[in-house]
Amino acid sequence: MADFDWKELVRTVAPGIAATFGTPAAGLGVKILADVLLGKKDATEEELAESFSSGKLSGEQIVALKAGEQQLAVEMARIEQARDQTAMEDRKSAREMQISGHSPVPAILSYLVTVGYFGTLAGMMTKWLVVADSQVALMMLGSLTTAWGSVLAFWFGTTRESARRTDLLAQSAPVKK
Repeated sequence: MADFDWKELVRTVAPGIAATFGTPAAGLGVKILADVLLGKKDATEEELAESFSSGKLSGEQIVALKAGEQQLAVEMARIEQARDQTAMEDRKSAREMQISGHSPVPAILSYLVTVGYFGTLAGMMTKWLVVADSQVALMMLGSLTTAWGSVLAFWFGTTRESARRTDLLAQSAPVKK
């Protein structure tokens, strides 16, 4: 079975793991596959291919792949939570700097971004600004939209989505190895 594509088999049985192939998370997907199928986290791609050489999966392998998908989902949630935590700490330190130093710069930048954003929107609505054919104007509007979201996050904090995700992760059953 030299032409057998084991990744296609994984796509059929465990699409969550297969979705990592060709992405920066591919190493994590392969590591989880190696762990659940071969019992070792440092298996090579060739060893994984050999474990699929028959082109058929046993019931135990299917259950292991499904468990691996759940393990991947938990690990990806942990990574996302760590990323969110880092961003939250960054904003927290910026707020603490603002409290201790009372720098006018964040407020001035916030006003400029807000006025620029809503000024651009008002100009578009009144047809004073026509952005339909201007890539530069559309790029500026996109940048201002992103910057205005950052201004809100700085002054008011992040969304509740991060807290909800943390609660769901805390309520989930631990992964058994």
